[in-house]
Amino acid sequence: MTTHARAQSRHFLGLGAARRRLFIAAALLAVAAVACLPLLGASSASAAPLPISQCNGTDNDTNQAVECRVVVTNTVNVATGVKSSSTVVTVCHGVAGAPPTCLTPQTFNTNDLVSSVTQCNGSGNGTGGTVTCRVDVINNIVGAATPQSITVNQCQGSAGGGGTFLDCSSLESTDPSTATVVQCNGSGVGGGGGVTCTVDGNSTASIIPTRVNQCVGSGTAGGAFVTCEVTFTTNIVADGEGTDGGTGGTDGGTGGTGGTDGTGGTDGTGGGTGGGDSGTPGGPGTPGNPSGSGPGSGGTLANTGMPVENMLLGGASVLLLGLGLAALARRRHTVKR
Repeated sequence: MTTHARAQSRHFLGLGAARRRLFIAAALLAVAAVACLPLLGASSASAAPLPISQCNGTDNDTNQAVECRVVVTNTVNVATGVKSSSTVVTVCHGVAGAPPTCLTPQTFNTNDLVSSVTQCNGSGNGTGGTVTCRVDVINNIVGAATPQSITVNQCQGSAGGGGTFLDCSSLESTDPSTATVVQCNGSGVGGGGGVTCTVDGNSTASIIPTRVNQCVGSGTAGGAFVTCEVTFTTNIVADGEGTDGGTGGTDGGTGGTGGTDGTGGTDGTGGGTGGGDSGTPGGPGTPGNPSGSGPGSGGTLANTGMPVENMLLGGASVLLLGLGLAALARRRHTVKR
């Protein structure tokens, strides 16, 4: 009887330990599942607007060169509110008057718009230094939006010191706190150098309020040269318009159909029935929706689904914990026997 009682006691103690292990594993599984929820939904939450800062306060020794470029592609779908941006940055350094050494371009993506670009400020301030910097902002808007002019505060107090040429696209002095571009102010003041600064582009839009602050207080030593440029390109496409779709046939042919949601349209089919020469020649295709797959597509909208990497992470966590539970359950069954 004593031996039997002891066996029963060991059996129940073992069973209790197994249950405790199962309880602990279940709790860990619940915690892991909760922890994975933010990861699984991360793609649908917009990140904060991304500021880009590049090549500021660099190459300030004698005869140094800095050459940098930023290309920003902002995309907005007005109807859905989905936003995204893709930014490519290139940084080069070297000796003035010689080809610079460039690092591999880097690409940054975010589920929001790039709010600002600050580039090449306070740089190239050594004697004989050169500053060559450029920013391109491409705005793709799907839906109704109103283009706005690009306002500038440019080349204020630049090219001093004597013998320095000044070539600026304008000397506009819009309030720098509101100007779209603030560029090349207080630069090239050491004498014997040059300042060439331009702002180009068709327009911007209030729905994408990206601003650029570039080449301010740069190339301030003697013999320094500053060459900086900003370009804005804004493409506004009505929701549902096609990508490079033909809008009409010729010689009475049937007009091509424009694609929807950015999918390229098909070419018009020739030889309409009884059309003769009464057909109206088709006009050029409409620029594509950036999210489309047609020939004119340029970039993709932010992915609001579940990222593959997050799915794999969450699935792997649940799988590992499930295997642990199975092992514990098997051990519990062994203890019972």
